[in-house]
Amino acid sequence: KQWYQRRVRGLACGAFLHMLSSLYLEMAGRELEVTWCGKPTPLTYSYAINCLQKKAIELGYSDGLGEVYGIGDNVDVDVVGANQAGVNSVLVCSGLYKNEGIDLTEGVTVKSKRASVLEPITARFAAANIGRFIEYLVEQNR
Repeated sequence: KQWYQRRVRGLACGAFLHMLSSLYLEMAGRELEVTWCGKPTPLTYSYAINCLQKKAIELGYSDGLGEVYGIGDNVDVDVVGANQAGVNSVLVCSGLYKNEGIDLTEGVTVKSKRASVLEPITARFAAANIGRFIEYLVEQNR
């Protein structure tokens, strides 16, 4: 029973959608129409960048945004999304993706966990944790 409860709580979006689509087809007799929204869709990143741009201007940064960083621990979602949106991707190595050998480095290429993704994925930066990357940014802006 415990194993089942843990597994259900961890049901990912793709698995849930597959289950829901199957039920919908069986009950409604037609395919479920789906619109994806969230990482790594371009809509999510363009919305976030637009919000950041408005806030920067509101705070008096007349030139708007400088560098934008997409930071996360999921190669297939966070890094891919940031890369597709044209922002600096930062892979954090202390969450879903783990690599204790990395403190802070540029240009890290890793393999996707998805069998359907054959091409390697490159993050502009990789850091041991979010704190380490923030330290790096502070050092660069002194």
